[in-house]
Amino acid sequence: MTPTDWIQLGSLILAVVTLVYLIRYAGYTKLIAEATSKPSVIATRSGVITNPPRLRNIGSGPALDVAWSVSGTKKAGKISYIEPSTTVL
Repeated sequence: MTPTDWIQLGSLILAVVTLVYLIRYAGYTKLIAEATSKPSVIATRSGVITNPPRLRNIGSGPALDVAWSVSGTKKAGKISYIEPSTTVL
């Protein structure tokens, strides 16, 4: 092999390694973006036990199409949107 062939082979290997790391980096970036905008909905109770529970989004992103139900009853519903740090119901 001539020196030119070695340079081309080295460039090809470097390009492949760079591509592999770029693909991994893009995957990690996607995970980070998803983690920073995740909703987290909790049910809280206020006052006496006869008061209905309230749903609160304690996450950092909006909660979309939240379906809720109370087990053992027919109480259920759907909320289209809960902003972060907001309580509904």
